[in-house]
Amino acid sequence: MSAVQRKQQYLREPKQGSKVGRGRLTEQLLSQGLLTPSMLDELRKEWTDKKKPPARDK
Repeated sequence: MSAVQRKQQYLREPKQGSKVGRGRLTEQLLSQGLLTPSMLDELRKEWTDKKKPPARDK
């Protein structure tokens, strides 16, 4: 699947679930080609990992 096809598929997906990464800036960066759907997925993973509290060592 090409980058253009992935972008089009991403834009057609329903906007539900996580609100992270679906704002105007995201849409603008995607349309300009400065951000790809795979880059956005990677950012989402990093953001969700940062939200989780660190495991406590005993």
